Amino acid sequence: MKTMQGDGGEVITITSIDDPRIADYRLLRDRALMQERGLFIVEGENPVLRLLASPCRAASLFVSEKRLGRIAPFVPAGTPLYVAAEELLARAPGFTFNRGVIACGIRQPLPAPEQLVVQLRPPALVVVCAGIGDAENLGQIVRTSAALGAGALLIGEGTIDPFYRRVIRVSMGALFTLPIAEGGDLRAALPLLRDAGFRLYATHLSPDSTPLEESRPAPLSAILLGNEGSGLPPQLTALCDERITIPMTRGADSLNVAAAAAIVLHHFRR
Repeated sequence: MKTMQGDGGEVITITSIDDPRIADYRLLRDRALMQERGLFIVEGENPVLRLLASPCRAASLFVSEKRLGRIAPFVPAGTPLYVAAEELLARAPGFTFNRGVIACGIRQPLPAPEQLVVQLRPPALVVVCAGIGDAENLGQIVRTSAALGAGALLIGEGTIDPFYRRVIRVSMGALFTLPIAEGGDLRAALPLLRDAGFRLYATHLSPDSTPLEESRPAPLSAILLGNEGSGLPPQLTALCDERITIPMTRGADSLNVAAAAAIVLHHFRR
């Protein structure tokens, strides 16, 4: 194993898949253990660069020789930057990996809803995830929220870990550009939003819901997105000021939650 100083982090050449310094990367598939260790995994060049440009800290990075020159200038001094032949890097996680760049990020506690809302000024939009269980759906919601100007994301009870590697990968690292708060039990968090001046909109499939094109965004708006199969629970819908729905044709009765989120967010950005 050879060590040298690069443009930023400490560049360490890895020649064996059993090198103890890359143990965290061999644990990549064990989500519970990674979470227990206070780490998360970021895959791919653009998501890793967004991590490095964010307030989040990287514990280390692991890159192929081919990608070293593209990543090294952005790595903070003192952060281990492991480099290996592409074939070795591809085998380290225990499954086929061809992106050439991985990073271990350090988890930080997410702020509470009350800490988040005081930072938002009108016009502002908060996306509330209530029981989103699919990693790809949450990743797409994060990416869309960031792209369409949402001010923050509130993660409710039952929603998959936003720092799960597939969520981060699908979001293309947008997770690191969007303020996120831990909502926990949304029955307690939603009244906090209302007290801060937010109007609460429940996405809801019912005949008496307001068609999306007739709904008018408030200066402070919060959009609730429910579970992929069961939607929003009635106790959360009851806390909202308005129920909204996307009118559909040709016998369609619903959309994937990530697709619905994109349509609603585009309407609310106006």
